[in-house]
Order: sequence, then C-alpha cells, then structure tokens
Amino acid sequence: GGFVLSREARAAAVASGDPDIADLAELRGKLPNSAQRTWEAAGGLALVRDNGSFGVSLARYDSLYGIPIRYALTPGGEAEAVRLDVRQWRGDLRGEIDIASGFAERLLIRGGYADYRHDELEESGEIGTSFFNDGGEMRVELAQRRQGAWGGTIGAQYLFRDFRAEGEEKFVPPTRTRQASLFTLQTFDFDPLVVEGGLRVERANVDADADEDLGTDTFRRRFTAVSGSLGAGFKLGERLRVGLNLTRVERAPSAEELYSNGPHAGTQSFEIGDPTFRKERSTGAELTLRGNGEGYSFDASAYYNRYSNFIYQRQTGEVEDDLPVFLYQQGRATQRGFEVEGRARLVRRGTAGLWLTGLADYTRINIRDSGPAPLVPPLRFIGGVEYVAEALTGGVEVERSTRQNRNAPGETETPGFTLVNASLAFRPFGPDGFVTFNLSANNIFDVEARRHSSLLKDFAPLSGRDIRVGAHVRF
Repeated sequence: GGFVLSREARAAAVASGDPDIADLAELRGKLPNSAQRTWEAAGGLALVRDNGSFGVSLARYDSLYGIPIRYALTPGGEAEAVRLDVRQWRGDLRGEIDIASGFAERLLIRGGYADYRHDELEESGEIGTSFFNDGGEMRVELAQRRQGAWGGTIGAQYLFRDFRAEGEEKFVPPTRTRQASLFTLQTFDFDPLVVEGGLRVERANVDADADEDLGTDTFRRRFTAVSGSLGAGFKLGERLRVGLNLTRVERAPSAEELYSNGPHAGTQSFEIGDPTFRKERSTGAELTLRGNGEGYSFDASAYYNRYSNFIYQRQTGEVEDDLPVFLYQQGRATQRGFEVEGRARLVRRGTAGLWLTGLADYTRINIRDSGPAPLVPPLRFIGGVEYVAEALTGGVEVERSTRQNRNAPGETETPGFTLVNASLAFRPFGPDGFVTFNLSANNIFDVEARRHSSLLKDFAPLSGRDIRVGAHVRF
C-alpha cells in the first residue's frame, strides 16, 4: 500500500528535527485507527389499496469505528486515536391517497424521526464526550389535477432538531433548530415549450443555550429565507430537449456554522462559528441538454452561481488543543462548472445488454479577496462497461481524478489518481427475487489516492484494495 501521510506531511515530519516525528514519514500499508465494525437492521409494513397506500419502517444502526489520526508534526504536540461508538434508531412513514376530485389529484405524506447518539472513546476505552441528536421532519404535498397545459404541486414541510453534548471535548453548545416552510412548483406545457416556476418560503429558528465550558452566550436567531426558480425547456424533436433555469436561493446558516467553538473529533479540527452570520444568498443560471433514444441517453449541464454571504471554513494557521483552527466565515463568491453523463448500448442479446457508461464533472469556486474556496474537488472522469441481464449484472469502472492545485490558504496540493473498480451481482431467482449475491472489488491496483474534499486527506488516504462479498435478502 501507499504512504499514510501525504507528500507535504511527510516532508514536514522529516523537517521537524524530532526522530519520533520523522519516523511517521515511513508509515505505509496500513492506516492506524481505521478499524470499523457495523451492523444495521430494518423492517417495515405497508398497506396498499386501489386508492392509495401507507407504510412505516423502523431501522437500527450501530457502528464502532476509528477516526484517522491527525499526527502532530511539530515537537510538543499530541495526537489522539479517537473511536466513535454510534447508535441510532430511525422511523419513517410514507402515505399516498388518490383524491381525484376538484383541484387536487393526489396527497402525499412523508415523515421521519431519528434518535441518534455517539460516544467519543478515549484510547483507554472510556467515554470522553457524548453527543445526542434528536430530529425529525414531516412533509405534506398536494399534487394538482392537470388543467390543460397547467399542472403542479403545493406543499408544506416542518423540520426540528435538538442537539446537545456532554463531556470535555464538545464543540457546540445545546442547540434547537426549527424550520417551517411552504413551497410550490407550477408547470405549463405548451408543447414543445415547457415553462416551470417554483417558490419556497422558509422560517428558521436556530437557538443556542449559554455554555460555560465553551464560553458561549445564549443566542436566539431568526431567519426568513425566500427562494424561487424559473425555467424553460424546449423539445428539439422527439429525442432531444434543451433547457434554461434561473434560480434565486436563500439559506439559513446551520447551528454548527453559527455556534461551533471547540474540538471536532470527526474532522480532527478546532472549529469556530460566528453567531452573527446572515443568510447565505445565491443567484444562478443553468443550461441543460438532455437526450434519449433506442440504446442511448445523456444529460449535460453547465451552471454559474453568484453568492453573497457564502459560508466556508478558513484555516487560520493557529493550533488549539493540538488541532488546526478552522474559522467559519462569510464572503462574496462565484461558482461555475459542468456535468456530463451518458450511457450507450454496445451489444444487445434478448433482454441482456452490454453498456458503455461515462461521466465528467468539474466545479470552480472563487471567494472575493481570498481566492479559491477550500475543499473543492478537481476535474473528474468516470468511464466503464456494464453488463445487464435479468439474473446477472456486472461491470468495470475506471475513475480518473485530476490534480487539484487551486488551493485555499493552508491547503496542500492533491495529486491526481486513477482507480479501477469492479462489481458483480447475481439474482438466482430473477430481478424480483428475494435474494441477491454481491461481489465487489474497489481500487483493484491498490493505488494511493486522496480526496481533496476531505479535511483529513493529508493523514488518511482512501482505502487500498477492497474486496467484499455479501448477500441482500428481502422478506
């Protein structure tokens, strides 16, 4: 396997003058503190009638895993091998009723609730800090009966989240988030021209209690976010459609962006929020081209967004609790990029086919008076060949991620890499059978690869060669 530390981190370790730190530059083949044990189970019931359906599900998730170590590369620093013990219960419901009278055609209801907890375990196995996160949401949507060229939906959504932490290394005070919103999407089909308009109004309350340990005060923040969109699509024949979408989006800052003030084990960083943040706003345009036909389909888009009060994390260069300090900030920013995705059938034999697939995407974000935004991934290409049949599906995929040298202050350059992955799925009782056997092999050639979007990329590469065998059983 490759080195644990990136090239820049290895150079810093060697230059430290401390023999123990210099030895870290030779770590390779195995990522310390990366063991993971996970199990999950889920079940559900559904009632289906001619005029609608209703279903509920319950899921349990348990996981014990280590956080890659952010090694101290200067004398006098300390590094911790923290493990997280995660437990979650989650319940969901979904209902649909056919009304088929007057203005309305169908009523859809979706909801969910999650009771989440994770404990940060010290190297001794003792609990250092516990985090509790209870939250849920409910969404009601009314699908309108089409009136000639006019159709659409209207709805409402409510979300709540209660968060608290207990222990020495909490980084956010007790917070409560409440969001209530109304939304609509209206469509006018003047074949071959289709016009769409959307509107969403959201009221968000993001509150924090005073916390002596963190040195934070009581805050009560209120935000009203109004977002809208207007788009048009034009059919260029039976197989091709071009579209233009204009958007104006407002977003309330999250509790973490407002109130963080401590060490965050999950990212191995010391995060500091700003309780005075304003709403993040963006205005953008997207041009799309979509096509499909016998044996092919593709989807291409190019976009441009201009932000005011864009929220991002800036590395200050300071160290607190042996962790680098990341400060949430706001600024003006621009974003542009594109995405192209498609598939084409090479061979067809009855219901089976051999397909060629491809994807390319790129995004670029610049912050005024600062330069490139942090954690922005580079240009990426994915290509593959996939065989699809009723009982068997398999494929080989190649991902090429280019070098990222447009770095924010404090970031290091991320080398490009090429991953080769393969997968196979066998359904002995057909596509609707109750069991599927899976075989997957990721990073077949065991290359050293790092994602630029990870705060831990200099200390934790992606997994090496990863081979998995599994079975999925439905009851």
